[in-house]
Amino acid sequence: MSAPSPSLPPSRPEARLAASVPESVPHSVPESVPGSVPGCVPDRVPGAAPGSVPASTPVPAPTSAPASAPVPVPASVSVARLAARFAGRFSAQTVQAVLADSYRRLAETATVTAYLPVLAERFTAERLEALAHVRAPRGARKLPRVLFVCSRNAGRSQLAAALLRHRAGDRVTVSCAGTRPAARIEPYVAQVLIEAGAAPTAAYPKPLADEVVAAADVVITMGCGDACPVLFGKTYLDWPVPDPADAPIAVVRRIRDDINTRVTALLDRLPSTSTPIPPASAS
Repeated sequence: MSAPSPSLPPSRPEARLAASVPESVPHSVPESVPGSVPGCVPDRVPGAAPGSVPASTPVPAPTSAPASAPVPVPASVSVARLAARFAGRFSAQTVQAVLADSYRRLAETATVTAYLPVLAERFTAERLEALAHVRAPRGARKLPRVLFVCSRNAGRSQLAAALLRHRAGDRVTVSCAGTRPAARIEPYVAQVLIEAGAAPTAAYPKPLADEVVAAADVVITMGCGDACPVLFGKTYLDWPVPDPADAPIAVVRRIRDDINTRVTALLDRLPSTSTPIPPASAS
């Protein structure tokens, strides 16, 4: 199968990967944006054409859920552990606010709540690490960051994220998210990744977070391009990959192989990934 070329959504101006991924995300991020969680980064100007968002325009965060009754965060969720981890970078109040928001957003789609405390801590840590990346000085050494987004974060984006992590190792920072996250990952996704040697370690569906979008250099959408925030200075690609939801395992394997071919092409165009990278094994 010939390697398909990643295509850009027709509604967006063409964005090209140059010799290095652009690092033009804003480096001065406010601790608080009206209508958002303290420390979060705004998304899109309402009514603005995709690709035309100025970097300095403060806007509401469309990834935030509608206002609702606060979800109590159980005592088992360790604010102190996170506050200690991010001491010197974020205040305890910011850590607490992002943690409460992360727990609430995960709880909205969870069908099993036993793991929510652990997942909320992981989600909070990912968001704070992304925000720290955005706020780092321009001269700081940064790995390229790739964000995969699909609607449910249960199939395509999980496959792509796991395959890129497996192929690139610590040379790329990889994230994935969903515009409408599912309660669990599709059952065959983990199996076909294990077959390829790319087991999805601690993977779980999670919502799209403003900080993670702002930190990404490359944002790759699969079936949800219109719902993904468009920020200045990003490279946006859209991969027309079928959704593996409820598909038989043979179809999920073909989707995995399609995504793996696209990951190979992506690696050839990212900086800091020019050393030989072993292909994922196929079954």
